[in-house]
Amino acid sequence: MAQPHHDEGVIVNGAFSIEPPLDDETFDLLDLVMRESFRATLAGRGSSVLDRLVPGHPEGANPWVGCEDGCCLMMEEVPLIQTDAVQPWLTYLVGTTLKGYQVSGSVLWWDIASDEHFALQVSGRQIRKKSLLKARTKEARSGTKRPALRSV
Repeated sequence: MAQPHHDEGVIVNGAFSIEPPLDDETFDLLDLVMRESFRATLAGRGSSVLDRLVPGHPEGANPWVGCEDGCCLMMEEVPLIQTDAVQPWLTYLVGTTLKGYQVSGSVLWWDIASDEHFALQVSGRQIRKKSLLKARTKEARSGTKRPALRSV
């Protein structure tokens, strides 16, 4: 994933396993859906192509694609990932496009703007978001004084 700029962006670690590996058609569909959803989101409009490909899809851009070997579902390295769209798109894809596949595992997520750390977990058709750590806000941190370092 591209390096985030200071207080913006996300850092994601991991991928979900997919069994059996994605066939070429499903792999290409995931890639096209990701690209078209980002194009529509950046343009600030809907997409009739996206509506035909994946009717009833969630709002926002879909960051999920298959890995090169088709054995993993991972987040594409694209700018402007919308935190609010990540879980709805994952839920949608697991329940529709990937219905014939077994998707499982956990992905760790750090939203830099909110300083929220969580895991997305998939088991069967169940998707859970589990908060791991919520750091203190910047305002709370700014009032904290660290002891001065001294030489011995």
